[in-house]
This record gives sequence, C-alpha cells and structure tokens, in this order.
Amino acid sequence: FESILSEMNIDELSFDRALSISKAIIKEALNIAMKHKLETLVGFSGGKESTAMLSLVIDVARSLKIADKVKVLYIEVSGNTHEENIYYVYNVIRLLNIPLNNFIHLKFNMDFFEAIKRWGFPTYRRRWCMDLFKRKVLKNYLSRLNNIPLVMVGDRLLDSSRRRKLLRSRGIIEWNNYWKQVTVHPIAHWTLSHVYFYLSIKDIPLNPLYFKIGSSGNCVYCPFVTDGSYYKKLRETYPKWFNKVLEAEKAMRNGGGAFLIANKVFKLSELLLGKAKTYKPRYGCYHCIL
Repeated sequence: FESILSEMNIDELSFDRALSISKAIIKEALNIAMKHKLETLVGFSGGKESTAMLSLVIDVARSLKIADKVKVLYIEVSGNTHEENIYYVYNVIRLLNIPLNNFIHLKFNMDFFEAIKRWGFPTYRRRWCMDLFKRKVLKNYLSRLNNIPLVMVGDRLLDSSRRRKLLRSRGIIEWNNYWKQVTVHPIAHWTLSHVYFYLSIKDIPLNPLYFKIGSSGNCVYCPFVTDGSYYKKLRETYPKWFNKVLEAEKAMRNGGGAFLIANKVFKLSELLLGKAKTYKPRYGCYHCIL
C-alpha cells in the first residue's frame, strides 16, 4: 500500500480506484485482526471522514461475515461536544444497523470549560485538551482490553502537511508504539470530493452542524481554528455556545484569549471588533486522531 500511495497523484485518483484501494486495506486489516485475535475498533467522531470510513468498514466486515467483531469507538469531549453532534452519531449508528453493544461512548469526567478556568486556554505547547479529553480517555479504555487493539481512523493525506508527512513515514497499516496498537488509515488517499461522493451514494446525511457552523461540533471550541467567520456563525446560530467561550475568557485571572493566530493570543471579543487578522485553514486541530 505504501508504494502505491507514494507514487500516485491523489488529486487525479478516480473514486472507483480510491474505493478499491480502501476495500483492500480494510480487508487486509481485518484479516490481520482475525488471525492474531486483535480487538477491532473504528474511531468515529461524527465528522464526514470518519462517517464515510465507518460505513465502508462495516460494509467490508459484513461481506466477510465478521461485522459482529467490529466495535465503534466515540469519544465525547465533555462540555465541548455539541448536543447535535451526539444526536447525529447515534443516528448514524442506527442508520448503519450497528448494535448498541458494539458501540462504545467514552468521555472524561470533567467539563471542558471548567478545565479552561483551571489551566487556561490550550496552546500549541500546552495541548492539555488532547491529553485529558482524548488521549487519557482512550488509553484508559485500551488498557482494559484483553487483546491488542487494531484501530481504524479517518485521517487523510490532504488534511494537512503534517498529516501527509506522518502518514507517508509511518504507513497505512502501522504499529503505533505510543498507543501500543495497530493503527490503520483506510481512506488516507481520499480527496474531500471522494468523501462527499461516497456519503451521497450511500445516502448518508452529512452532519447538520457543517451547514450551521462549518464543523462537526465534536469540539465546538478549538483554539486551532483561526477562521473568524466560524465564531461569527457560532454567535448567530448558537449564542449559548459562543457565550461559553466569552465567559471562559472573562474568568482568566491574568487575561488570556481563546483565539490563536501565528502563536499570538487574541480575545474573541477583539476578533469580532476586527482587531485580529484571521486565516482560514483547511482543518482545525491537526492533533486529534478520533
């Protein structure tokens, strides 16, 4: 798989070819899991990539008659995951006819915005949000498993230059020493158009929050989102969520802002007054894997 992906021009890859490669990756991963009795997990966040990947993995697993061996792993960011994201996740689980006993819903036992009041807003050097609300929760769950896990995630090479570098150096099916797991990236070679087309032909609705605020809402607030229009949409559509960020700023004893641009901190209120220059990246937090 690595040799194919290193040589191909992803932008010119047809959907049918991309789909056939993904099916081959998933079949290989599932064969490895069955042969070595690995715990098979699919990371699902409610985002478009993980939704498409989940549907495809379940289809392949059903063709191999081992869908009952596949579990779906969803990590809610307590206090920062939009309620409509949670509803969408459960709706997709029902739509794909995945038994609830194969669905694992995890979350850290602390409110995200209470954590901000304790430790300040996350920064590039202090990504405690990822450590506490994702890594710790996931590691705690994986440590309780009887077998080594094989986890499929929806990363794409085109998500960011950092993702592209990591995926090409580590491989599509890799042993991840940090997580002590086999990590699989079945749709690493997909373009955004491939993702949307797959969801359309499978008649799977896109998470409605993409139309309302421009993201899946698994993390409503993210310091790595530098697009000012996102927060303006949030203020217009969900003022309750927007005010959570403003209240967190007000709670900072030594000042501090929610908005990071080129390693400089700005207050969200300054952004809305036009005092902060904004950028529009392709992706929010490059560091989340589920």
